[in-house]
Amino acid sequence: MKFARRLILNFPLLMEAAVMLAIFRVALRIASFKRIVSWVTPNVPDTRGRQLASIRRVGWAIRAVSRRSPIEMVCFPQALAAYAMLKRRHVPATMYYGVAKAGEKFEAHTWIKAGDHFVVGGEGSERYSVVASFPADGSLANPLRWTR
Repeated sequence: MKFARRLILNFPLLMEAAVMLAIFRVALRIASFKRIVSWVTPNVPDTRGRQLASIRRVGWAIRAVSRRSPIEMVCFPQALAAYAMLKRRHVPATMYYGVAKAGEKFEAHTWIKAGDHFVVGGEGSERYSVVASFPADGSLANPLRWTR
């Protein structure tokens, strides 16, 4: 009963998360990364109290839909969907793109932070060196400068 009630109360948010994940899964195959980032750059900030609630709800929705999706939703579509959902709620966030060496290969990872709060992808993000970040103000950080 508790699960059904939570599902009903959050149905619009869960549907938004499912649609955003599907959109960005396809967009990553057909559009340039620069174009996708331009779609999801935030505009006007929200009030602080509502921001934290939005951050938590968006992160929860993305994780809930990703876990139950029949298609694997890796970090990149999750990060893009969360970034877009936060933009719709006027919550400034930063998307990070990082790499880490794993043996002879490199691994990539993306995650979203809104202020000091991880929205999605935060677990294990400390292993990655940030290659690019796309900050809340919509300006692009230098994607060619390696930072730690």
